Amino acid sequence: MVLDNLKNVTFHFLVDLSRCHLPFPEYDPWKLVQQLPQPLRPQLLSKITELQLEEASLELCPYGEFCESRNQLQGILVSPEFREGFAALLRWQRRDKEEEVEMASREREVAFSAERLAVVCCEKIQTVMMHCGGRVEGSQASQVVHVVLHADGRRQVYLLHQERMDLGQLVQILSSLALEVDSIMGGMLCRKSMSILMQMLACRDPGEVLGMLERNRVPLQTSTHPDAYTLPSPGTEIPQEWYDSLDMSILNTFAPGDYVGYLDPEAPKECYQYAVVLEVLPDGVVPMYRIDLGAGHQEEVSANDLYQFKRVQVDGCGRALVPVPDQQQQQERQEAWYRQSLGQVKEEVDTCLAKIWELPEGERRKAIRRLYLRYHPDKNVGQEEMANEVCKYLREKIQDLEEGRNPRTAGNPRSPQASGSRGHPSSHRGFSASWDEWDGEARHHRQSRREFTSQRDRGFHYDFWSYHRAKAGCRPQAKEAGRWLRQAQSDLRAAGHDVGQRCTNWVFYKVHRAVEKALAAAVYNRGERFEREQTLASLAQKVAAYDPRLEGLPAQVAELRRHGVDDKTTQYPSYHPPPTIPNEAFLAGEEQEVLRLAQGLLDVLQAHMARR
Repeated sequence: MVLDNLKNVTFHFLVDLSRCHLPFPEYDPWKLVQQLPQPLRPQLLSKITELQLEEASLELCPYGEFCESRNQLQGILVSPEFREGFAALLRWQRRDKEEEVEMASREREVAFSAERLAVVCCEKIQTVMMHCGGRVEGSQASQVVHVVLHADGRRQVYLLHQERMDLGQLVQILSSLALEVDSIMGGMLCRKSMSILMQMLACRDPGEVLGMLERNRVPLQTSTHPDAYTLPSPGTEIPQEWYDSLDMSILNTFAPGDYVGYLDPEAPKECYQYAVVLEVLPDGVVPMYRIDLGAGHQEEVSANDLYQFKRVQVDGCGRALVPVPDQQQQQERQEAWYRQSLGQVKEEVDTCLAKIWELPEGERRKAIRRLYLRYHPDKNVGQEEMANEVCKYLREKIQDLEEGRNPRTAGNPRSPQASGSRGHPSSHRGFSASWDEWDGEARHHRQSRREFTSQRDRGFHYDFWSYHRAKAGCRPQAKEAGRWLRQAQSDLRAAGHDVGQRCTNWVFYKVHRAVEKALAAAVYNRGERFEREQTLASLAQKVAAYDPRLEGLPAQVAELRRHGVDDKTTQYPSYHPPPTIPNEAFLAGEEQEVLRLAQGLLDVLQAHMARR
């Protein structure tokens, strides 16, 4: 329609060559046009005009900053998960040249930041074309999405309000939104990636983005972006439940920005702190680093004082026993040691000891402790038998070295150990005095982990990074939970006021709302997102999984529903056979029983929230 208006007013358009019956592909209309001399070559309308927001006709959403669709999209666009997902799409479609990825990464950080991007929800959006500084008459057009780039680099995404739309309208909005997002990044995505980008934009919560990419078989890399996690401040003590997540490998190296655990060698007992690596110091006998311990406190420490937090391991096949500089590669190289034969593990122990025994005494003790804990049966649940054999072998080898004997390697019992035990006399204390101490530490790691996981939900996975990623998007919202619980109690009181007033359907409807909001309060208290489309039954099932003491919730909700508590049958005549209407469909004698049941359910949820 707009194009037809423009043809008769301002611009002269080239005849549509697709109607000229030219043989294809020998005579591609677009290629033919490109062969014309530059002065005669038609230009694209989009190249000579600018689409501008018509502010006079703009109608903002009445919900303003509280609009759910606006907040949902804003949360997705500025999230680390979205930036990480966009990067994954670029790698997936093989646009992974190093310079290009680096440039795109910088652009994403700027363009999709909360300071530079804001979503504005509207009930009506219209644009108008501008040509040579003037408005093109007849060019007004309604839009579902429009992006305005301001002179200071800020972007405003004007979005048509999404509520009770049909599927076609939603697809149109997501398609337009995906085109605008890709345009912000310079049009880098192919068609298949664009369809996945639409799915990313349709996610209700940033936490869903990466899971959606995995379902589309888009390979992900472990995020190193600090905003992707909610991590404790450097210098904070690491809780004992996370001791078992510290990687005891002596082969790891570190890079500036790495978030690590630090064990103070001067501390009287085992006590770790969170730290951030600031700088790699010049090479010495042992790799040295400068770390940040918070509050302006920095320390120069050795690699044996620092611990990576284990990540979910990836199966690998190469296991060369050398330090690996990149953390991602290190994780891939650290295949579970017990997948090797006992002989191979012993050879690895021999090689490690050869290197360790050349270290100064203090560093040697730190490295031996780590090697011993790495193979300890209490830190290798399910592999205790093999772990016991390795630890026994390790103790025997240490004893040989301490006593100055020339031990034989596991791989070749007739050849001497390739380390110089001479020139490094044994410690005056000896390692044999440390086995009991380190055994106690390993037992404590296992016990703390077991106690921690036993308090989590069924199916909880013990992983430091996924736990803190989940917390980044799922912080408990005690204040919001309190608001919803207060409103639930208010709704239940309102239902009580209608008892005996010949409006049983309204009593039951208000009870439904009260129960729904009380369950939503428990969801917010958990730090999760309340999805309004859930049925009361599915919501009760979800909340019941939070605590064994809530297992009765689904049965309580089912009992209320048997009495007629529902949000549709209490309101709409179409849910009843004619000529019955909702006001005539329910028994007034059950009002008090329904109130009693609802009050009991609210009491259970209030007690649960008070315990957290």
